[in-house]
Amino acid sequence: LPEGKIEPDTDFEAIYNHKVSITPLSLDLTNYDIMPKVKDWAKKWNLR
Repeated sequence: LPEGKIEPDTDFEAIYNHKVSITPLSLDLTNYDIMPKVKDWAKKWNLR
């Protein structure tokens, strides 16, 4: 934990008070630049 004052409504406060701290994450790792090329491949191979 950081030294000094623990700010309210933070992950550090939750952990300090023996509670669970959950941080929601949402990752979009799609390579949008290559999508047109993938669509062309799908058309070439008669895929959807």
